[in-house]
Amino acid sequence: MSQLSYPDSHHASESMLPPVYPRLEGQHRFDVCVIGAGYTGLSAALHLAELGFNVALVEAQRVGWGASGRSGGQLGYGMTVLQPELIHRFGQDIARAFWDVSVESVELFHSLCAQHGIDCDFSAGNMGCATTQNELDDLTRHADVVAGYGHDVYERFGADATREISGSPIYIGAILAHRAGHINPLKYALGLASAAESAGVSIFEGSRVTAIQPADPATVRFDTGAITAKYVVVGCNGYLQTLSKTLANRILPVDNYQAATEVLDETTRNKLIKGGVCAWDTSNSVHYFRLTPDNRLVMGCSIGIPGRPPGNLEKDCRRHINYVYPDLGDISLEYIWGGTLAGTRSRLPDVGRLADNVLYAQGYTGHGVGLAPLAGKYLAHAIGSASAGFEFLSSIDHKNMPGGRFLRIPFIIVYRLMTNTRDMVARRLTRS
Repeated sequence: MSQLSYPDSHHASESMLPPVYPRLEGQHRFDVCVIGAGYTGLSAALHLAELGFNVALVEAQRVGWGASGRSGGQLGYGMTVLQPELIHRFGQDIARAFWDVSVESVELFHSLCAQHGIDCDFSAGNMGCATTQNELDDLTRHADVVAGYGHDVYERFGADATREISGSPIYIGAILAHRAGHINPLKYALGLASAAESAGVSIFEGSRVTAIQPADPATVRFDTGAITAKYVVVGCNGYLQTLSKTLANRILPVDNYQAATEVLDETTRNKLIKGGVCAWDTSNSVHYFRLTPDNRLVMGCSIGIPGRPPGNLEKDCRRHINYVYPDLGDISLEYIWGGTLAGTRSRLPDVGRLADNVLYAQGYTGHGVGLAPLAGKYLAHAIGSASAGFEFLSSIDHKNMPGGRFLRIPFIIVYRLMTNTRDMVARRLTRS
């Protein structure tokens, strides 16, 4: 077990990493076996234990090892799809229900941290920045719809205020949600694991599942043993691999990379994003960035094929940083890391059942900090009694990704080329 370790990320460098949990060995019986110790599985296990179930949480690597512990750490409102588009696709009622889910996800984060004493470096404020007038119009219409719900969530800014807060010259307007914000995502995952363990969950690391055999009870098999359980929860997301062909065909796993700069001097720091908020933008590459408690700029930028980092990764990350902050030039990058997220064709979370007693959630498309723990809670309550949230999300029809698993790599390559080209053109038009 000593070979299990966390990626060399800034998140890990700032976290107190726990001792390794034991490997699953031999034959065991539990009420529920939860597969995957990311946010989905951690939350599901915690809530199931609080409902009185005897729960095993199994993880192929370490708790929070995947995207949950490597993400940009942004907690925001809404879905990847803005409200006007949701209304167009589904109508007013379903679009409103999606918004209510996102509000619940933000409130769940705050309640979990308060209830379990989780300190994950939360800093309030999440700002969406527009690079073109059309994009700003989209953000404004989104905020208008939300205001119509009676939710005073967003503060709006024009070009001057946006550039002042963001520290970047490329943005022309923004919306800012003050109760949302950003965290160290690995600290949050480790805090959820500690809470789950305290609630009675048996956690196993270094325990890769090789097969799920649905039955009553179901059997979850490992190279080193097996678990028999009345229920199984699958929370693998971008790390699902070949465990379920049905689920794999509905997601596109993509590696998303981030870079953390050297510690900034006070003069440089004061020129960048202000007020402790984080930001994301509407460019094709979707830059998202924040300052850390130890005064580094962390920016998410480049995407790639899972397990195959681009050969020019540092150059690519620096190009994206200089897109947002041209004056930073060749600033030193001390950490570069990636994690595998999963998107869906609808860009909405995919939640449901593989069998009556096998439940799953996946495909958060960049909104996992808020949505994944809430989906885990929904799964737990769907097993315990009933969950209106589970019933709503599972009612959404998700189509397979075009080409299934076989066209993933060509799709990512084409998408990467398209987004880079579009941003290059937009940058030239802005400068002209």
